[in-house]
Amino acid sequence: MVLTLGLWWFMVRWWPTVGLRLHSKHCGLHKADTVLVQDEDGHTYIAPVQTKDVDVETLRQVFGDHEVDNLALEEGEEVEHSEWTKLSSNDESVESFRYFDSHHRRSVWSKSQATFVPLCGLSDSWTCSDLHLMVGGLNQHQRAERLNIFGENVINVPVPSYWHLFVNEVLNPFYMFQALSLALWFADNYYYYSACILILSIVSITSALYQTHKQAVALRDMVKTNVSVCVLRPDGGLEELPSKLLVPGDVVSLSPSITSLNTQLSCDAALLSGQCRMDESMLTGESVPVSKLSLPGGEVSDPHSAVTELGVEDAIVDGVVGGQATYSCNTHRRNTLLCGTTLLTTHGSHSPIAVVTRTGFSTTKGELIRSMMQPRQPNLQFYQDALKFVFILAAVAALGDIYTIVVLNRFHESPWELVLKVLDLVTIAVPPALPAALTVGSVYAQARLHKQGIYCVSLARINVAGSVQISCFDKTGTLTSEGLEICGVVPVGDGEFSELVPVEQPMSLDQEVHVRKPVRSMLQEAMATCHDLFLMNGNLAGDPLDLEMFRATRWMMDEGAEDIISIMKSQDVKQELHVLRQLPFSSELQRMTVIVSSPGQPGLQLFMKGAPERVSTFCRPDTVPQCFVDVLRGYTENGYRVLGIAGKALPTGSEQQVHSIPRTEFEHELHLLGLLVFQNPLKETTSAVIAQLKASRIQTIMITGDNLHTALSVGKLCGIVPVDEPVIIVDASPSSPGRPAFVNFLPTAPQCSYQNGAEPGLSVGRYHLAMDGRSFSTLRDHFPLVLQKVLLRGSVFARMEPDQKGQLVQALQDLEFCVAMCGDGANDCGALRIADVGVSLSDAEASVASPFTAATGDISCMTSLIREGRVALVTSLSVFKFMATYSIIQFVSVLILYTVSLLSI
Repeated sequence: MVLTLGLWWFMVRWWPTVGLRLHSKHCGLHKADTVLVQDEDGHTYIAPVQTKDVDVETLRQVFGDHEVDNLALEEGEEVEHSEWTKLSSNDESVESFRYFDSHHRRSVWSKSQATFVPLCGLSDSWTCSDLHLMVGGLNQHQRAERLNIFGENVINVPVPSYWHLFVNEVLNPFYMFQALSLALWFADNYYYYSACILILSIVSITSALYQTHKQAVALRDMVKTNVSVCVLRPDGGLEELPSKLLVPGDVVSLSPSITSLNTQLSCDAALLSGQCRMDESMLTGESVPVSKLSLPGGEVSDPHSAVTELGVEDAIVDGVVGGQATYSCNTHRRNTLLCGTTLLTTHGSHSPIAVVTRTGFSTTKGELIRSMMQPRQPNLQFYQDALKFVFILAAVAALGDIYTIVVLNRFHESPWELVLKVLDLVTIAVPPALPAALTVGSVYAQARLHKQGIYCVSLARINVAGSVQISCFDKTGTLTSEGLEICGVVPVGDGEFSELVPVEQPMSLDQEVHVRKPVRSMLQEAMATCHDLFLMNGNLAGDPLDLEMFRATRWMMDEGAEDIISIMKSQDVKQELHVLRQLPFSSELQRMTVIVSSPGQPGLQLFMKGAPERVSTFCRPDTVPQCFVDVLRGYTENGYRVLGIAGKALPTGSEQQVHSIPRTEFEHELHLLGLLVFQNPLKETTSAVIAQLKASRIQTIMITGDNLHTALSVGKLCGIVPVDEPVIIVDASPSSPGRPAFVNFLPTAPQCSYQNGAEPGLSVGRYHLAMDGRSFSTLRDHFPLVLQKVLLRGSVFARMEPDQKGQLVQALQDLEFCVAMCGDGANDCGALRIADVGVSLSDAEASVASPFTAATGDISCMTSLIREGRVALVTSLSVFKFMATYSIIQFVSVLILYTVSLLSI
């Protein structure tokens, strides 16, 4: 340190791996006490390997018997190769396991895999039945041991102090060079220019510190939770404790008498009994409440278990039925309560309880926050090229210094003067003011964007916006308005469709004369009962589509009691319907079903609502019109959302079996009652902005959580997918026992426009690919080369999870595209953070992750941002050329003067 005048300390700080390799010896992972961790961007971090002592029985409960059975050392095996190192062998034996923490993730050493593996929560080998066996909860000793393994259940976002940020900023190599240059200029009595550069640097550092600190505080406040939860004890009692002390295996009570509604969950948990409705908008961006069912594998008598509600054939996971299936958060999404979601209501004959599966940063919300805290660095190609040119100038300056030393020795200059002039020549060739000058264009662009309601927290991203090649958009709330509007109903009578009946006023269906009254009445009753709405604080809440449908009937809803879920009352006709059983909508099943009764009338009625193609398969063929496919295609290709409605009367005597009979025994031989037609209108500026972007040769992509057909309809409506160009659906499925992963390409017929009787031809070279989240994950895991080709033509990505949105943006960046992302929901946070240019249309969670926030509320901000980015980029390029040119001229001029002085001696 002394011999290098402190340069060694700076070198170790800037390149930590250098110091690690010099003071540590390279060895295998099984012996390491320090590991070097490399992230996906190639950045490396140093993490010390630690050990903890844990009870053997706790290890068996958490990791399963198989892993712990591998702890026994074989004869002659070195202790260092053991996954767990044996410390004692009495009845209460203790094991020591090795782990390290990095990027808010704990990884433990696995002997079987000979590497460190992430510690997420309960072992992946647990089945649903195994989780039901945990219903008794944990005692104090078990929780203490698990707390030692997993740590506290907190998502802690550290907020660095201003001093810490200042030190990190000032010790940047650029600022160190600038500081030395300023000291040199002041020593050489070069005051005015030095003062200007100093002021610019202070302003730049202050702005950077303020924005970084502000972002950290906003993110911390967004994720901070401090709630109390009630957990079950093995003796049957309840204990209230802070949520930060929850560990995997704890059983939490969600009973309304204990847990307040509108409480945000602080962990991932599997629902063991009961039912509840959750608001998952924090994670998915969709405001539709989600119904959660109890995990299969519990009590057979539970009428709301997943097997009973879904049916045996729909509860099969990878060929395994019900509780014997291995539990997975993704596979059992309908049975999993996610951290960050809000509890709206609970219902069911059993008190809702859930077993904690993941805590802290291992939860779904934790992974989202972690991606926001460690965003991928933008592809600043201009700055990378500028840096390469600066290194070239530095090499030229080194040659010039050698020449200067030789020349000035002839003049017998003092050592001090010689050092000053040599270093001064370096500052001439490599101008320290260059980075500050490059920000001039961005500063003025930022001011103009602010006047347009676009706010920027990262000045460097403005130049990046000028290089955007692909622009990605969320759908709901970004391209389209938030809600759906019901256009009308298309009744079915005598196996034929009637004309669309507009719903300009609440339920004008009674004026339809072409449909027999019994069918007409059943259609109206189905619209009044076949939904998942509920009352919250006296107001209707639920899926906007269900709300729009129900309001069109002019019926009223009351809460039920005991075995009645809800009560529907007609305003026009003195009629009352009781919903006895409700099978909530499932995207996998593409339908929902209700069983209702009418007081004073015998028998029950069944109504089904869902995807028309799926609903029609449960109907009698003679009730499905022959033109069903053509009529349906006509609506969907014009951007409408269509639902099918069907129903039938159940035989008398089925009232006693309404809760126990599997759905497969009554979901058949239905009558198709009609179609419901909705539209999700585009925002006024959407189509024009998409056209402008495409005219500028910027590829546009839709990334949404909605279903694929709706996304394709909106894509055609707004111009992302031209109506006269073919669309190919990519359908990929992951591998399963006895079947490898596969990919299918399913072409769809384009909708062609006809003008003057002429049919336009289709360009063979122009086509678009569309896929859902499952297919995207399959291609990413099993067919990475196919994915690269698919991305070049991909236009619509539907049913995408929040992490998949970020993965898609990153995959496009891996193909060396400059990607912009525009969204408005918390589910877009990861993608907004990863994208080279992230634009949030919301001032809530998404704005925390995004370098740009637009108050315009629509995507018109994208054209303004890209335009200003291009202007700033051209300005920066011009300034760079100017400063580089005058530096070279000044450098050559000084050398010439030194040469002339030498020749004149």
